[in-house]
Amino acid sequence: MCNGYDILSSSVNTARGVMFINLAPWDERDITATELVGQIMQIGAEIPGGSAMAFNAPPIQGLSTTGGFTGYLQSFGGADSQELYEASLEVTQKANEHPALEQVFSTFSVNVPGYRADIDQQKALSYGVSLEDLNSTLSNTFGTGFVNYFSYQNRNFQVYLQNEDDFRLTPDDTNHIYVRGGDGERIPLSEFVTLEREAKPAVVSRFGVYLGAQFQGGPAEGYSSAEAIEAMDEIVADTLGTNWGMGWTGTAYQEAEMGNAAVLAIVFGILMVFLILAAQYESWSLPLAVLTATPFAFLGGVGGIVLRGLDTSVYVEIGLLVVVGLAAKNAILIVEFAELQRKEQGQSIKEAAITAAELRFRPIVMTSLAFILGTLPLALATGASDVSSHHIGTTVTVGMGAVAILGSLFVPSYYAMIAHVSDWLGRKFRGKSEESEQPALEQRGR
Repeated sequence: MCNGYDILSSSVNTARGVMFINLAPWDERDITATELVGQIMQIGAEIPGGSAMAFNAPPIQGLSTTGGFTGYLQSFGGADSQELYEASLEVTQKANEHPALEQVFSTFSVNVPGYRADIDQQKALSYGVSLEDLNSTLSNTFGTGFVNYFSYQNRNFQVYLQNEDDFRLTPDDTNHIYVRGGDGERIPLSEFVTLEREAKPAVVSRFGVYLGAQFQGGPAEGYSSAEAIEAMDEIVADTLGTNWGMGWTGTAYQEAEMGNAAVLAIVFGILMVFLILAAQYESWSLPLAVLTATPFAFLGGVGGIVLRGLDTSVYVEIGLLVVVGLAAKNAILIVEFAELQRKEQGQSIKEAAITAAELRFRPIVMTSLAFILGTLPLALATGASDVSSHHIGTTVTVGMGAVAILGSLFVPSYYAMIAHVSDWLGRKFRGKSEESEQPALEQRGR
């Protein structure tokens, strides 16, 4: 437990504290970590004169504090701290009513108790006390002051100077803290400093060049992080108008900047596969027959996630990439074997497709079944980190099953259809080229 530190804003704040709870081994737990977070949140809301919040550690340390999104509510019109605080309350209320968001809160507050130090500069200078010495004495005793670093057992430590708690509890303690005057005599700080109690922000942050209030939260069950970020932007625009906006940081910033990059990467990846297969087969039509297996991979992978009630994540995306590659591999086995039957055995398109489907069905099913049995433990995992295992295991297992069954049934048909169209187009263009060459031959004969 650490008193006086605000982990959400990474600042020293005597009105805040942080506590880390270590859970019992997995087999000894009566409730999950998510259920424990909910219970603590409920208890914290009932604390008179304060509140307590709980959250799980983020999956990527350093990019987020609560595991969700982090952003700053920005005032483009130059609002002061009080106006920013009132706006943050409105956004917080609207955000927690939105179905795509949950546990949205702001760390910005203007109600933190504190003291304002008024310094009589003229009086201090008349006593020969420099303002630099006065400020450093005040900050190092009531606040903290960095001294230096020192090394101990191959580790670097920082040295800070601060009064003990008993000597900085009330404004009257300035009577017991002294500075040197011009004649060398000790003069109490109370001669020059007056402390007045007031409520103020503990931390005033700027995001970019604008005053900002930090927000944290996460997507509700059944919604993605991208949908949560979009919902926050819409709430700010609808509630506060165009003079306000959200500035994102951490993983939320990466998602907002990425935009449609993932879709573009998949499109260009499929295009590169198509061009490589076209160069390998020396044909523009056969790669199309191979790529017809990829929709079954997406159908099975996404369908398994939906049926099991899981959320999309980076593990699901990795699983989809694996299944798409295996789907293309199975389709290549069928298409390449059918093409060999046509060229070497002289079979028709229909006969080649049927032969390839019959002969390649057994190896495709056996290899797919071996892969499914290998990843099934991930889909059925229990214990710590079982959610990530469920995401990638379910995607690969169900996706591979769909590829093995649906791909084996439909890829031969797609191959036959594409091959017929390719042959028809080839005969049509060859006929036109022969007709265009015939007048030239007759002219040469004459």
